Amino acid sequence: MNNAPDEIIAKRDRLLELLRGFESCAVAFSGGIDSTVVAKAAQVALGDRAVAVTGVSHSLADGELSEAQEMARLIGIRHEVVETEEFNKPEYRRNAPDRCYHCKSELYTQLDGLAPRLGVAVVVNGANLDDRGDHRPGMTAADEHAVRSPLLECGLNKADVRALALHWDLPTWDKPAAPCLSSRIAYGEEVTRERLGMIDKAEQYLRSQGLRELRVRYHRGDLARIEVPAAALEKLCQAEVRESLAAHLKQLGFRYITLDLEGFRSGNLNDMVPVESLKVEALNKLPILRPKVASSMMKAFTLATALFASLLAIDCVAREPKENDRDVIYDEARVPHYDLPELLVTAEGAPVTTAELWTDVRRPQILSLFSNLIYGRVPSPDSPLKTEYEVLETEPDFMDGKATRQRVRIRFSNDRGEAEMVIAVFVPNDLTTAAPAFMKHSFNDTKSKDFDAHPEKPGLLRNGWPLGEFFYRGYAFVAVYQQDLVGHNEVSFNRGIHPLFYTEGQSFPKASEWGVLTAVAWGAMRAMDYLETREDIDHTRVAIMGHSKMGKATVWTAAQDERFAMAISAQSGCAGAALWRRRSGETLAKMVTRFPYWLCRNAWKFVNQEDDLPVDQHMLLALIAPRPVYVASGVDDTWADGGFDF
Repeated sequence: MNNAPDEIIAKRDRLLELLRGFESCAVAFSGGIDSTVVAKAAQVALGDRAVAVTGVSHSLADGELSEAQEMARLIGIRHEVVETEEFNKPEYRRNAPDRCYHCKSELYTQLDGLAPRLGVAVVVNGANLDDRGDHRPGMTAADEHAVRSPLLECGLNKADVRALALHWDLPTWDKPAAPCLSSRIAYGEEVTRERLGMIDKAEQYLRSQGLRELRVRYHRGDLARIEVPAAALEKLCQAEVRESLAAHLKQLGFRYITLDLEGFRSGNLNDMVPVESLKVEALNKLPILRPKVASSMMKAFTLATALFASLLAIDCVAREPKENDRDVIYDEARVPHYDLPELLVTAEGAPVTTAELWTDVRRPQILSLFSNLIYGRVPSPDSPLKTEYEVLETEPDFMDGKATRQRVRIRFSNDRGEAEMVIAVFVPNDLTTAAPAFMKHSFNDTKSKDFDAHPEKPGLLRNGWPLGEFFYRGYAFVAVYQQDLVGHNEVSFNRGIHPLFYTEGQSFPKASEWGVLTAVAWGAMRAMDYLETREDIDHTRVAIMGHSKMGKATVWTAAQDERFAMAISAQSGCAGAALWRRRSGETLAKMVTRFPYWLCRNAWKFVNQEDDLPVDQHMLLALIAPRPVYVASGVDDTWADGGFDF
């Protein structure tokens, strides 16, 4: 084992930790550098609970299978071979720009069928961080089959993968990329066994001439376009070499032999893929919400600005090392030009001129885009969800009789399992009417002593929250713990609320399904369901609030559920009130690297391509209208881009 930089060791450990979270796994194993590193990591993490599976068809170059078998033997991982039948699919042979989707879909279908015999719970592939910047329709197939991408999820790019392979003494650490032979055929030209054979033999001949990195691409009219590194162009242009090469390739069936003067460029056929408009299928059914804003909630702004500041002081932390990354933009002069999507123009191009058009047309459109592309939508469970409430404890003389404190368990169950959350509810005593309330997305565990009265500081909880002021002014307070239903930086989604919503055979959210922030928001909405059953709390006058990550959850909660009368969000930054397109401070790339599943996996597609998003966060805040929303940001918190966050 070779030494490696600390950053590579940290990514290695993160990769192994992710894989150890799987009960078992099958690696889609081509023998290339990416899948080899994943196979090695899976063997280290899971031992004999990991298996490598290689799909074999006419698109696999000669010698690749034997190399994959030898590499599996070297790694020590169990190896299986399966014959794939993509040639039986007209969509694959037609060779449109989505050809790779049909090939990968066939492979993953075969792996799904093998899973019971192999005794594996999860299928993983070798996609890495760099693959997001290219045309990769095969990743859509991976999403549809719930295939995991450990390298991508752990933030490893191609250079990291090679460094890790070298660290593990894998002989393929510097092996050139070797995509399937079908990728050599220009889009629109039919994929045939004969053409693949021509390409394979032509590339074998070039390798026999001492070339390592190369492509022989097939174009209409049996034309071969040869790509080699620029340094090798002169060699191929020598008369004797040129004539021999042309004669050999013509014997294989090529009519015209050309040399690409731009040299070798992996994946350059994708340059011809047309840019298509993003198509998003609207949700067939949106939840029935009950907007009812009490004008007296506006009075709460005075209390909110004074008291919420004290809550923020508890939650705020010192500047974190991540904020000193050299690639972070803090200088306004470096912020790229951007144009925000139109808020008051429907997807069909019609101006929104009435409240009815906003409520009935534009608002549902925007909500659907955020649900499917950014935060993830909550799927409908196959098995009906049962919800039960149980008061675990009641303390009627909390804070010397100022309020009654209760801890309430909300349990969810169906045929898939059960999950529960515990909320803390504080209601002022001696009120003659139902109390308006503040609900807080909490970093503190509601089952902990953090929610006990401070023994030395009257009016404060042990966590420093000044609830005495809330009680004095007649407000109830509700705390919802962010990790009751989902982990803070969840990567497995095999506990908590998600398994209750999985379909048969599903073990991970689909690309458009809910990530961590949506699960946190869903918990607050279920707490609101409970408040509607109480007579001592006015559920029509409940404000939702949160800071930092919980500030992000706050605006997403209020945007979805119009029962919340007001939203108060602080330091929410990226995925909160800050604009994606500014790329100032924390960016989408930074977020999905450190917290890959706070958002849904569809959001990954817009890393460094934020201008392609059909929404931005000004539209999220608009979804809260006409209810008041209070956005607080510290001017020195440049990580959250506070000066331009709405």
